[in-house]
Amino acid sequence: MSPPHWVCPQRATCHHLTGSAHSGQHVTTSLGLPTASSMSPPHWVCPQRAACHHLTGSAHSGQHVTTSLGLPTAGSMSPPHWVCPQRAACHHLTGSAHSGQHVTTSLGLPTASSMSPPHWVCPQRAACHHLTGSAHSGQHVTTSLDLPTAGSMSPPHWICPQRAACHHLTGSAHSGQHVTTSLGLPTASSMSPPHWVCPQRAACYHLTGSAHSEQHVTTSLGLPTAPHPPAEEASPAA
Repeated sequence: MSPPHWVCPQRATCHHLTGSAHSGQHVTTSLGLPTASSMSPPHWVCPQRAACHHLTGSAHSGQHVTTSLGLPTAGSMSPPHWVCPQRAACHHLTGSAHSGQHVTTSLGLPTASSMSPPHWVCPQRAACHHLTGSAHSGQHVTTSLDLPTAGSMSPPHWICPQRAACHHLTGSAHSGQHVTTSLGLPTASSMSPPHWVCPQRAACYHLTGSAHSEQHVTTSLGLPTAPHPPAEEASPAA
């Protein structure tokens, strides 16, 4: 790609920033190493284990900033801009301030602009996201393998067939939880519902709550659940 651009060929932890002599090329970052924020644009911040992104644009698009740790978004920057609030994946967001829901993946797949916001597409290797929104759009879930959406499943439900994910989901047959990971591991349907863990480094989540709290999701790193995590689920289930 024409500079500035950067790619991360590693599956879990390795980034490479390339471009012209003015864009701080040949820079790597892994687990919180110093970012290229002090370099000439473009700059980037993506120290997550499971992120692999590529950024494209012209010399005037140096405002492209990744933020996989809830850092300030690039909403006030000139398009194209993109943000990455998730720990396990970063997406490429394009458009103006009026099309913030138009999301494409870092692999350049088609946008989901035809979907009703809020929506998301997660074709990343190490991504498994939880979508929240209105009653008419919250169940619209798409995996990178284009598996059927979970819209017709009874809550709580999830689909995470990604390469870098290893999950254990618990629940009954009525909650659409009989799903295997991309590694073909069996589900933990025999466990006490509802909880699930992912020991893999690329995508780990904990789903806590009852059948009525399918949106209660936290990461394996112990971040607060959304929106109201039970205190008992502060740590992963054994």
